This record gives sequence, C-alpha cells and structure tokens, in this order.
Amino acid sequence: MILNYINPLIDIIQMETNNTKTQSQLIDIYIGSLNDIEKKAYYIAKEQLQSSFSIEKSIGFIEWKKSYYDTTNTN
Repeated sequence: MILNYINPLIDIIQMETNNTKTQSQLIDIYIGSLNDIEKKAYYIAKEQLQSSFSIEKSIGFIEWKKSYYDTTNTN
C-alpha cells in the first residue's frame, strides 16, 4: 500500500533530476540557435544583469523551448 505512494514520488524525483541535466542541454542548443544579433543581446544581458539574468525565465527561451518540444514530439 505504501508503495502506491512512494513509486510515483520516486518517478517525480527522477524526472526532476533528468530535467536539470536536460535543461542545461536545452540552453546550449538554444544559444547555438541564436543568430549573431540575438547572441550579442544575450551576452550583453548576461554581462550587464549578472545574477539578475536568468535565461530559463527569458521570454525567448521559454517560447523556443515550447516550439522545440512541439517539433520533437511530432517527429
């Protein structure tokens, strides 16, 4: 009976652990997909905002990630 509660929790923890690694890979793919102007804007934002900048929370990354998953899930 307890396993009915524990197994889903273990699955969630494993997914979170995998997502952390995947998130880093997605960021690398995203930055690689930027054109020269977008990369320059990214580096300026990262440099100027320092610890206040979070690519994971940026509108561009969020929108790109949605379209990336839509594209990979349809293939």
